[in-house]
Amino acid sequence: MNPLFEKDLYKRQYVLSNFAVDIFATANTYKINENYVVTAESSLEVTQLSKDSVGLTLLGFLLDPQNPEFNNYEILQELLSHITTFEELLLASYRYGGKWVLIYSGKDGIKLVNDLVGARQVYYTNHYGFLCCASQPHVLAKLCNKTRSTDPELNDFWGSESFAYSESAWIGDESRYNDVKHLLPNKYLDFTTHNVVRFWPNITIESKALNEVVPKVSSILQGIMKAANNRFDLSLAVSAGWDSRVLLAAARPIIKDCYCFIQKFNGMKGSHCDIVVPQELAKKLRFDFDVREATDYNSEFDKVLKTNVDIVQSENKKVLYYDFYKNFSNKVNVSGVVGELSRSRFGKNRPVSAKALAKIFGRDDSPYAIRMAEQWLKEVKENKIVETGVSLWDLFYWEHYIGNWGTSFQAGLDIAVDELYPFNCRDIIEQSYSLKDLSYENSPLFIGLINEMWPEALSEPVNPTTRIEKLIKLAKKLLRKIGFFNQVKVVYYRLCKS
Repeated sequence: MNPLFEKDLYKRQYVLSNFAVDIFATANTYKINENYVVTAESSLEVTQLSKDSVGLTLLGFLLDPQNPEFNNYEILQELLSHITTFEELLLASYRYGGKWVLIYSGKDGIKLVNDLVGARQVYYTNHYGFLCCASQPHVLAKLCNKTRSTDPELNDFWGSESFAYSESAWIGDESRYNDVKHLLPNKYLDFTTHNVVRFWPNITIESKALNEVVPKVSSILQGIMKAANNRFDLSLAVSAGWDSRVLLAAARPIIKDCYCFIQKFNGMKGSHCDIVVPQELAKKLRFDFDVREATDYNSEFDKVLKTNVDIVQSENKKVLYYDFYKNFSNKVNVSGVVGELSRSRFGKNRPVSAKALAKIFGRDDSPYAIRMAEQWLKEVKENKIVETGVSLWDLFYWEHYIGNWGTSFQAGLDIAVDELYPFNCRDIIEQSYSLKDLSYENSPLFIGLINEMWPEALSEPVNPTTRIEKLIKLAKKLLRKIGFFNQVKVVYYRLCKS
């Protein structure tokens, strides 16, 4: 392996275990109690603080929109000033943004919870009576001697062409290794019982008017952006999409401090809307904007990348990883990935079945996908989630699509740059879910947010499409509806490769 890249092996990764770990080239250790210790690669920020009988260990970073001047230590201090139980910690965490894992140690035991979508990933397994965790499943499997799964249905799903061509989108909390599981959103780990416990949604979401929600969400987003700017050198990808436009509006007070850009890759033409629209916005709103040619790649970098993560989400995106690696290493990149959770893709009033949920992934032909969806439906029924008013479709998409596929790109990106999802905040989601109209296209919430924070950002169209693009979009929508999108995609890629 090229020594140039060896320093980046397992960058920003961690292990929580009851035994010594020596896989990281440089690492720091943090004692949780007499049984458990965190071993963190030196690039991962870790903050630890205790008061009376409660100890908190933070992996990553928290951002407090109400106190944007606070750093990690000050946030933990503030938390410890008014919490004495894990349940209180859970409720208090709703207001924070960032990318984080929190390990709680108190009279009620050791418990672990991570951010809204699990951007700071957690995989876990039982190791001789102890619960052990890591940021990647293959790392945990190696340390705890876990073998590759022999489940034929799982292996068929993970080894299929549909899986490869859907950018490795998977369903469920299982991994490719026996007894190694993924902590999905809205749940925490209890180290006493070894149980995974759902904690959200746990109350009925009250209905609110748009003019009540918009100012609250705007304030949170701007607070998170200000807090991040106080602490990091920020880069902000600006495209023609909705999520990007809202974040641009939220960045208005700090826009001069942000490096605004778009990456041109895989044959994107200069006429692409993700290039033309932000260029026009930059002219009108007077901020600097850079179109980056992302075409270069290094085979030695590829080896380290594939060592660091169990799955590289997409071969097509590896040039983006490398561009970030070469040019963004000292930045925190702001991404709109989680923004779509504030818009309902599916609505509430649709029949729900395991096969229908599996079709979201184009895999209603997969026994494994249907089995995972069945398990999830059983679990949400036992927890009476329907009574909360949250759409089961949107919740499943959040936990299984964004919680798996959505966070896997970030896991690969850890070798290059840390990322911030400003929408990755439970208070934002609860406010969004209180609206009756969460339509995905032409979102009234997003229009309201932009008008509140930077109305001139709507001077250019959002996701403009040509007639041909509209026809292609319509065809994709129809194929997804009837469950043939992935099959057609496989045929297309086969033809491209031949």
